[in-house]
Amino acid sequence: MDIIQNQPRNIQINRNRFFINVSIYGCGNSCEYCYVEGSKNKQSLIDIEELKSSLHFIENQPNFSVGSKGALISLCPDTEPFKSKSSAKLVKCILEKFLPLSNPIQISTKQVISEEIIRTIKTHQKYKGQITIFTSNNTISQASNIEPFAAPIDQRFKNFRICKKYDINSCLYIKPITNDTLKDYELYIKKIKEFKPASICVGILYECLDKKIDKLVNFKHPSHSELIIASEKTIQHIWKFKELISKEISIPIFHSSICVSAYARNYFPIPNIWDEYKELCVNCRDCKGQYERELLNEKHINKSI
Repeated sequence: MDIIQNQPRNIQINRNRFFINVSIYGCGNSCEYCYVEGSKNKQSLIDIEELKSSLHFIENQPNFSVGSKGALISLCPDTEPFKSKSSAKLVKCILEKFLPLSNPIQISTKQVISEEIIRTIKTHQKYKGQITIFTSNNTISQASNIEPFAAPIDQRFKNFRICKKYDINSCLYIKPITNDTLKDYELYIKKIKEFKPASICVGILYECLDKKIDKLVNFKHPSHSELIIASEKTIQHIWKFKELISKEISIPIFHSSICVSAYARNYFPIPNIWDEYKELCVNCRDCKGQYERELLNEKHINKSI
């Protein structure tokens, strides 16, 4: 994670990816597996003027670029974006800022998305796949215990239907993979067939770095450098779960949210998952070839100049 002088407290940066929080503390969903400090506490939302200032900060960063191939905007890594009308209002402000610039955007939620947010996206979205709404879940059978204050599963999963209705890219974010997740694979198959997300992302479990061994240090969390992949078994679990789902479902399945966003807009992920995080690559297409062709094109343009 990059640290920049005078960086706003609600902003985290990793290369050309900008994480924006709408709270300074707390989430409210109280998920048992959450690594975020204060995850079980009520949200303390940032005020609108501070939020706008933080968005201005992003625009002025040298690694921020606009357009479909530009910086990836990710909401909200440390809190629930749609916990309340007030938090949703802040998210709307972010969408109205970056959607018109054509930047790719991700939103991860465990709540029901309002019609107002959907209309905002539909109004400002510049191309199909610009935004992906990740509806997140870790278990179906134990959801009321593990994710006690998130929206009930069947309400939450209706997000996929409204996204399809408005031609917005959606993804079932099954994260983190735990033993409870693996036990529920048949339930997931049933729900996936019922609600039909556009894609699926089977994500890994992170823990504190000081508990882990050096050989796993490459798998750091993108917005929390103190977190690292929980164990080698985590990789085995996501592969196993993908295999189980793939036997019954023909929907694209990924292991990284940036791959979901890249696939939706027919672009390669940054960082280069196929090279830097090979264990997470699902070989969905020729990202390496596209990347190398773009580099050659840039060199040709520079020579011409």
